[in-house]
Amino acid sequence: MAKPREYIGPGGALDPDDLPEYERSGQYAAEEKRDGCWALLETDRQGFVSCLTSRTGLVFRDAHVEGLLGLQTHLGGVKLMGELETSSQEATKLFKRHGFRRFHAFDVVAPGDFGTRRKSLEKFLRAGPPHVQERILPVEHKRTGFRAFYDKVIARGGEGLVVKHLGGGPGGGKRDDWYKVKPLNTVDYVCLGIGQTKLGSTFMDLGFRFGREFRSVAQVQVPSQFRGKEEGLVGRVIEIKGAEIFDSGVVRHGRFSRIRNDIRTDDCTLQAALAQRPRGDG
Repeated sequence: MAKPREYIGPGGALDPDDLPEYERSGQYAAEEKRDGCWALLETDRQGFVSCLTSRTGLVFRDAHVEGLLGLQTHLGGVKLMGELETSSQEATKLFKRHGFRRFHAFDVVAPGDFGTRRKSLEKFLRAGPPHVQERILPVEHKRTGFRAFYDKVIARGGEGLVVKHLGGGPGGGKRDDWYKVKPLNTVDYVCLGIGQTKLGSTFMDLGFRFGREFRSVAQVQVPSQFRGKEEGLVGRVIEIKGAEIFDSGVVRHGRFSRIRNDIRTDDCTLQAALAQRPRGDG
């Protein structure tokens, strides 16, 4: 069994309009980008799921692996790469619905290029009993129709796609083997003040209008172009871009996008933020 390489992952981002070009090359496949935590799932020789670890070597425990760790499978001594359904608002809802965690597999640590490994992965998982198939699922994979696939995923509230080179190694192999294709969500906040962490980094205290007052809901690092001029941000409308928009209005992995001079501070509300979520999200 080949040893897993250091996790590489997506080397950059593609515009959805670039998808037809990558499809025409015949050298890439498109897969749905699942929301969760990258994980390596390992089974022992008897087929029991023995460990799930993060890309940094963190061992997932307790509720993060409920219904997966110790699961008896038909796969003895394998290592699968995928997304563990945890650590996000949507994952929490799915966990409550199903009563167990799910693992969305997109690669297997084995010899051969990605195209070959993907075929092996699908063969492995198709042979599994129902109790395994409902917990360890293959990420949806396409060789054609990339743009239509992207539109379908976004329309149902998904994150987007990952475009992968068919000749790539496990975990991406090289920095240009994988590309993510996803829209970024944005939320408008009012900068209520400037603060500093214990480690000395400077952040914007961001909030919404609730009735007649403004309340803090998020903190985002001040971008480098405003260092030394941070106070000029106070009272301004700040657009933050990132991934999932939580029910609190906080943007997951949020970062500065721009100052909005076309938006009134009174229009920065939780309701306005939640209205920006893609259809089907939350």
